[in-house]
Formats: sequence, structure tokens, C-alpha cells
Amino acid sequence: MTQLEIVPAIMIGGAGSRLWPLSRANKPKQFLNLGGNASMFQDTVARFAVPGFRPAWLMAGVDTLVHVTTQLEDLHLACDGIIVEPAMRGTAAAIAAISVAFRDMDPEALLLVAPADHFIKDEASFRQAVIGAAPVAAAGSIVTFGIAPTGPETGFGYIAGSSPVSYGGQTVGYRIGPQGFHEKPDLHRAEEFVSQGYLWNAGIFLFKAETMIEELRRYAPETLAAVERAMREADRKVNWKRQVIAPAQAAFEMAPLDLPIDIAVMEQTDRAVVVPCEGIGWNDVGSLSALWEIAKKDDAGNAVKGDVLLQETHNVYVHSATGRKTVVAHCKDLLIVDTEDALIVLPTSQAQTVKSIVKELKRIGSPQLRYQKDATFDWGRVHVDASDTNHVSLSVHLQHGGELRRPVVAAFETWVVTNGTVAAEIDQRVMLVPAGNSFTLATGQSLVLTAIEEDARLAVVGAPTSTINLERLFGATIKPAMIESPPRPRAAGEPMGEVA
Repeated sequence: MTQLEIVPAIMIGGAGSRLWPLSRANKPKQFLNLGGNASMFQDTVARFAVPGFRPAWLMAGVDTLVHVTTQLEDLHLACDGIIVEPAMRGTAAAIAAISVAFRDMDPEALLLVAPADHFIKDEASFRQAVIGAAPVAAAGSIVTFGIAPTGPETGFGYIAGSSPVSYGGQTVGYRIGPQGFHEKPDLHRAEEFVSQGYLWNAGIFLFKAETMIEELRRYAPETLAAVERAMREADRKVNWKRQVIAPAQAAFEMAPLDLPIDIAVMEQTDRAVVVPCEGIGWNDVGSLSALWEIAKKDDAGNAVKGDVLLQETHNVYVHSATGRKTVVAHCKDLLIVDTEDALIVLPTSQAQTVKSIVKELKRIGSPQLRYQKDATFDWGRVHVDASDTNHVSLSVHLQHGGELRRPVVAAFETWVVTNGTVAAEIDQRVMLVPAGNSFTLATGQSLVLTAIEEDARLAVVGAPTSTINLERLFGATIKPAMIESPPRPRAAGEPMGEVA
């Protein structure tokens, strides 16, 4: 076996509701930059873009595909394939799908299943732990990675190791015996777990596909049967050398709802091994307080992002994404997140209550559960700059080679190209529009817009409207049968015809 047989399998799921108002339904936390080099998803893929690991495979819900594909292209991140989950059924079904795929394609490969929304400060040490555990997984164990606790945390599950597992004369990890997994405890139990040397459960796994399938067949046969059928009936295609597999929806939805792999397999199997990871700076970023934990702080323990002025504050986290000055004075132990349409202020100790706040926002039908002024599409992005009784103004970023295709529904729209050159096809009449020029559209006309030579930026002024739904105005979410990667940008001087 070689190191190159380790395949990162990145799970892109979860709404991240505890990080509202930053994380929202149409752009959850894994697609946000919350303290790393890029978005959490991009950082996760890049974490394994090193020798010893093959290009990643992704497990993504259909609603997240627009973010997945655009963010891969933004940083030119390698990805060999995507499994598009037609419905969320929990991590057991997702892991079953990637295991079935590799049983048929590459049965000797090792799969490293990792969430897309975890922060790891010392990535090199973590990768070394994964590579060191590879022989144990290749021999038929299911390896999970336990984090040495930094304190009695009640927000994580815990793992108790038993007998040591060695390779090459050195202890690599520990068998997990019966009752070795423990759910999130209260504070007293958490203190006991830490004193007894238990590890936090990071939810990261390394295994051979056949090993996982054998254990799913033994302990979660209903999930495995549904996923195997869905994979047999899957829609498969290749886009830009990237395999895309969309399991059949009806069969996939026969899998039990919300079944995690911990309950389905890990708490029952006798093949589980935990590998300790100490001092790697792991955080699952499961609450707003986690943003303070992973951030750089001043001498008073404050961490800020944006245009912020602090006076006489201690242990305060402020995220100001509005562009306006945020002033915090004479406060301590607070979390403050200010966005364009929502502001939250709460004590750090109450960070977990954001989930109940989001539940109440759902009950009252709050529109702030989704980003309303920003939207991402496979061709680019749109932002609402201003809206009043007289007009609405938008900023449009059209990616090089991207194609915006839509009917005009407003009474009028004036488009001004502020950067780059676009080819505008209006009712089948094509014209080139360089920066500094404009065109006007009326209701019922159709528009096809393509950026030439480089990315283009445009300003749009339109008739007023009582509500602005960018996703409805500019495009729909990608459907499984129409999965495409963003178009490859045309090279300078390349003709307008279709690019192979």
C-alpha cells in the first residue's frame, strides 16, 4: 500500500444554524470564510491537496452544488468526483454512498471521510496522524480520530480507548470497546471524562470501502440496501474530467432519516480504532463562541472582524460585515455579529441558544433565515446595493466564460458594464458591450450575457418591486439531471463558439 491510496471524501452537509446570522439556508457555514485562509470547504479540500493524498471526492446535497462548483473553480482545487445526495438522510447514508462507489471503482483505496466545516490549525500534524493510521485501516479496522480535550467541553461526544493497536512496533491507536462512545455530557460528566483520558469525537473516519460495507450490512442493512439500489440506478456523467454521480432519489429516500454513522455502525462494531490527535487546534466551529476561540485576540482577549472600535472591553467577539463603524464599549464576554439585515448580541456562555433562536425565526417565517441581498450562481454573483420606492440597483459579477440566461420580468432594466466586456444577446440579437457602455431592457425580452476575455462587472438599475428574490430573478438551483461545472473560461482571443 502507498500513501497515494488515501482518498479524502469530504462531507458537505449541515445548515450550521448555530452560526446564524452568518450561516444561512442558502449559504451555510462551510462556504464562508470564518477565520481560515478561504471558506471552510475550500480550506478542507486544500488541507489534503498534498503528497500522500489523491484528489478529493465530495458528498454534497443538490442545494449546495452551486457553491461547491464555484468555490472549487475559484481556487482551482482538484476534485475527482461528486456524489450528489438527492435528499439528506444523515451521515450513514452519505458514507454508504461513497463506500459503494469505491467498492466498484477502486476497492483497495482508503477513504478518509471528513466534514467540510472543521477548523484544524496544525494541518501537517493531522495529516501525519492520518498517514500513520493508514496501515491499521488497510488491515480492516475503521479508524476514527479523537481530539485530546483542552477542557470539559459539553458540546462534543467522547471516546474511550481500550487495548492499544500497534504497527511497526509503535502504538498507533486504541481499540474502542463496548460503550466506548459517549454522547454529549453535562458539565460534571465532561469533567469525569477528561480526568479519565477520554477523547473528543471529531467525526473523521479512515477505512477501506469493503470494511465499511460489511459493517453497514451487519448493523444498518436498511440503509445499505437503499443506497445500493440508488447507486445502481444513479445518473452518472463526467464534467471537466470530474465524475458526478446522482443516486436515484426514490431509492435513496428509502434510507432511514437522520441516521448518523456513529449510531448506525461505530457504536456497535468491534472493528473501531481511535487514533489520538493532540495539540492540532481542532474545532468543529459549532457555535458563534467557536469563532472567538479560533480567532486571533488582543491582550484583552478581544477578537474583531470588520470596522470595529473597542473601549474597555474584555473577551468580546465582534464580526461587523455591514461596512459601517461598530463601536463596543465597557462590555465583556459578549458575541456580536452584525450583518446587512440582522444583528445578534448575546453572552458567550449562551452561544448554544442560537439554535433555539433560529427555531423561533422559522416559526414566525423570518426572511432573514436566507441571504436576501446576495446570491451565487454557476455564472457569478449578484448583490442588492439599494432599493426604494423609485428603483432597485444591483451589482453583478459575471465570471469569465460564465453565461447568464434569463427573461426580463421588471418594467425596465438598464445595465452598465463597469469592468470588462460582455457579449449581450437580446432577443437573439448579439452585440459586444465594453466597459463604460450600457443597454436597456423591457419586460418580456430575453437576455443571454457572456463575459469576454476576463471577468465582467455590471451595475443594474431597474423598476421598483415590493420584494426582491435574487434566486428567482437570476436563476434556479442546479437540478440533479442538469449538473454542470462552471464553464471553462475562454482564453484571450478564443472565438465565441462552444468551448470543448
